[in-house]
Amino acid sequence: MSASRRNSPNSTRVSRPAPVRLPGAHRVVKRTPKETRIFWYAWRGGPQIAVFIGPGDEQAFDAEKEGAAALAGAWSDTAYPQPSVTTFEGLAAAFKASTAFLNLAPSTQTLWRPAIDKAIATFGPTSLKAMEAKGIRARIKKWHAGMAATPRAANIHLQVLGRILEWGVDEERLTRNAARGIAHLDEGPGRAGILITADDMAALCEHATPAFVRLLKILLNTGLRRADLVELTWSEIDYIAGHLVRPTNKSGGKRHACPPLVAELKAALGKRGRPEEAVCRRDDGTAWPDGRDLYKDFKALRAATVKALRKTAGETVDAERRAALETQAQELAAKHLHDFRGTYITFGYAGGASDIDMEIRMGWAPGEGAAMREIYASPALLARAAAARAITPARRRKAA
Repeated sequence: MSASRRNSPNSTRVSRPAPVRLPGAHRVVKRTPKETRIFWYAWRGGPQIAVFIGPGDEQAFDAEKEGAAALAGAWSDTAYPQPSVTTFEGLAAAFKASTAFLNLAPSTQTLWRPAIDKAIATFGPTSLKAMEAKGIRARIKKWHAGMAATPRAANIHLQVLGRILEWGVDEERLTRNAARGIAHLDEGPGRAGILITADDMAALCEHATPAFVRLLKILLNTGLRRADLVELTWSEIDYIAGHLVRPTNKSGGKRHACPPLVAELKAALGKRGRPEEAVCRRDDGTAWPDGRDLYKDFKALRAATVKALRKTAGETVDAERRAALETQAQELAAKHLHDFRGTYITFGYAGGASDIDMEIRMGWAPGEGAAMREIYASPALLARAAAARAITPARRRKAA
């Protein structure tokens, strides 16, 4: 290649590939009769992060190769800047990288990450000094109240923000947690009053595969969280002692859920598998990879069941049965997989279980049973529990 061609002015031709791959970065080679310059930008139209100069192409490219490590570092710092350790964003980033967060159950981490991101969106650039100064508590309360349309989500966001700040106090990055003691929004009756009825089970089982029918029966008779249910193995079922011994994900394996092996549960479990095998499997023999995958399958089943109930209601002449089916379809459409757990708890208290009994069955902390009784065992709810176990007469009648 001739010198005149190699050093032609304003040429953008690149005769040697870049020594490092930087996604999104923009590289420009400019030549003059006197020298070659290689410019690097964080992105097209972005800030310049490096320039390499040589009397010709070869020297400029050699300089670029020698400076590749520094170039990559400059690109990373510019394209993906690290939050300042003196801001809330830096504190939140440090919290997410700490064992305080990483030791949480995977499901809790999944729930908390969007809340952390939302807190960063509001408080990110705020200095740590300002996060403990007078006035920040009022700002947090206003932020929390601004999510009043979804009180449960608002309370989760407040809880997560408070946990980050408390971690900051423990790490001596803050002197106080300005979110501590802020009252939660009233979430109304919550989901404790939602029961999976015998009618619901009958309808779901009509449209579920055999494996999913079995899973729903196991769930209704154990009250396990979905992550614990899909990870339950045969080694965690103690047939001699007469109960399950499942380390709960929510406690990080520190506590165990031990629901008794009642007759309905034994019947649903059926023949024992190998100790290391998952108890709940799909019809093809594979296990659910996680609780989220299980919930997707449940939502599909629920949608199919609700559709079938509404179709049957539309074809039914009997007014009483049609009304019962329409009501059931409407109520079932709003029920979640987690409501099986609440139903199990309510049925447990209704069956005479003590607070300590329920703490053992559910893997709760000592003393938690009394608080849960207030939520899941109100007199009105216990009265409904008996009715929920029975198939309604209107459902027994065949469509006219």
